[in-house]
Amino acid sequence: MRDFRRHAKREASLIRRAERIWPMVLGWGTLSLLFGAIGGLVVYIAFDTEDPGVFWAGAAIVAFALLLLGSICMVVLANARSWRIRREAAELALAHGWHFELEVDPRYFRGSLFAAGRDGRVETAMHTHDPRMIEVGNYTFSAASGRSLKGIDQIGYVRMVLDNDLPHMYLHAQNRVRPRPYSFTFDRAQRIDLEGDFVRYWRLFVPEGHGPDAYYIFTPDLMQTFVDVIPGCDVEVVGTEMYIYAPGRFDFANADILDAAETIAETVGAHTASRAARFTDLVGEDVPRLSPATAWALRLAPAFVVSAVLIVLAGQSGLLG
Repeated sequence: MRDFRRHAKREASLIRRAERIWPMVLGWGTLSLLFGAIGGLVVYIAFDTEDPGVFWAGAAIVAFALLLLGSICMVVLANARSWRIRREAAELALAHGWHFELEVDPRYFRGSLFAAGRDGRVETAMHTHDPRMIEVGNYTFSAASGRSLKGIDQIGYVRMVLDNDLPHMYLHAQNRVRPRPYSFTFDRAQRIDLEGDFVRYWRLFVPEGHGPDAYYIFTPDLMQTFVDVIPGCDVEVVGTEMYIYAPGRFDFANADILDAAETIAETVGAHTASRAARFTDLVGEDVPRLSPATAWALRLAPAFVVSAVLIVLAGQSGLLG
């Protein structure tokens, strides 16, 4: 494990920066020792003076010191567990003949997920080119305030390369048990209804004017494949890439994850790729992107400003009495 971490950290600057725990360990450790010594001294004085109030005050200080020490142990153990999982993921990828990358800069990805949150990084990414390019990994990021109870979130993703450029399209899964720690709010004018009963499972967003393209790609038989294979997952198509976002992180200690990824490639990926290969309305390099929704506050801001000016003018002219 020591050799794995030493070699891996050389090419994982984002992880190395995010997991720089030793300044915290040294700082909290010093505070723990300081408060422990102060609390011990106060307890000693309490025994000498036989004052219960002083005793409980010292006991509280000692308890706080132990709490700090426990927090340090939890952080160190969590960090060690993360590296153990990364090593298991590397071993899993190599055993299956997949390529493994400990860290990838999220700016290399075109999917909307990889711009979510703060301090984002792609971890434990592994890919193969047989029968087509498919990649799985976890996107790690700090969720926006109020979107998560945890400081750090991870979302598993599957990325596949298609045979043609397609417009930007997003399938937003409905009725998910686990809330998303990220949010993509697209303009409501870009939403179109899926055919049949599939509207119960996903909401489809496409750039205005590209509804026929979306219906050509997301046929009822493909949507049924989505329902059978990737229920509850968001799906995004942009250019020559298709992304599938899982409700949570992928556990790469489980060897079944790569088998599941290959199944997705053979079903969802192959079906989508076949539709994309026959797509005739080529969009070239200028792939139309979905437009984010404009917040209602921003839309109404001009009206508020005008109303405020009119009220002030009316007040000055005496119209309001």
